[in-house]
Amino acid sequence: MALNKFDLEIVSSNGKANPAIFFKTITEWLNRGFEEHKTSIALHFGNEGLTYEELYKLSNTIAHYLIAQGIGKGDRIGISLDRSPEMIASIIGILKAGAAYVPLDPHYLIDRLQIMREDAGLSLLIAHKKFSDRFEINSDQVFFWEKIERELGKYSDLSPSVDISGEDVAYVIFTSGSTERPKGIEMPHRALSNLIDWQLGREYFKREAKVFQYKF
Repeated sequence: MALNKFDLEIVSSNGKANPAIFFKTITEWLNRGFEEHKTSIALHFGNEGLTYEELYKLSNTIAHYLIAQGIGKGDRIGISLDRSPEMIASIIGILKAGAAYVPLDPHYLIDRLQIMREDAGLSLLIAHKKFSDRFEINSDQVFFWEKIERELGKYSDLSPSVDISGEDVAYVIFTSGSTERPKGIEMPHRALSNLIDWQLGREYFKREAKVFQYKF
């Protein structure tokens, strides 16, 4: 069977290390980007934008906020936010705190959300207040973004010192639930780190490329 150019590229790169610098965790990749592109726009949202430096500082304050709540390695944090800058910053903040994030689409059926929360074993949930009716959960475990945002000024915007390894869980993603019960799959940092390394090694993935949405 003849292989096309794309297949040949995969085969030729299989098992070969990228000669460029390689990181074992997502947070290391992020910190590299924050350092190299401080004044560049990291996020576009409508008419708004956040530079890499602004995103770096915001995610750090969120990480310190979570650490102050007792969050750390091994914890699972639910995310139920509209697609927004604070959603991205919260995901990065969770990772920097050493925890794993669990995306929970507030538009899912309430029963499905309940199953996902129970299966993931959430330590807490970050949500926009308008979604409060979607979550029948102890109020002590629900942290509304509107309240978090008001308190972030108390916390450092420097990157927290948390020892994160490639084997630590970065996020939990759920299957479509063909058995009528969605199942959470834990993804370690090294899995996404390997994907990033592979993408950066492809000639069509340029520095100037813009990502509209990446589902994971």
